[in-house]
Amino acid sequence: MRTVLVVEDNDLMRQVLVSHLRAGGRFDSVIEAATGAEALVAAAQHHFAAVVMDLSLPDVRGSSLIVALRASSPRARIVVFSAELHGRIEADRYGADGFVAKGAELAELDHILDPDSAT
Repeated sequence: MRTVLVVEDNDLMRQVLVSHLRAGGRFDSVIEAATGAEALVAAAQHHFAAVVMDLSLPDVRGSSLIVALRASSPRARIVVFSAELHGRIEADRYGADGFVAKGAELAELDHILDPDSAT
């Protein structure tokens, strides 16, 4: 079973991502988390094929969450989805597989999640 975790504290943005990922048919299950704590609970219960996450969360910095999620799901493709100016640098430094700026076409996200697919 291919499961993706979406970690985003903005309700509307999280719903957009969840709807997009569900409609794409690439994942069997989409799990949502609004905080780092919720993401860690989900990580204790599931192994993820992918994680799409923001860096700015209300309870933890995304960079530390990348490290924790990588430990629980080492093969997961982790994509940072952020509006932060230096988010790409932070994502690279902490081992994310990719970065997509908020406001970009969601096809960029699809390409990073599945680089072998035609987009």
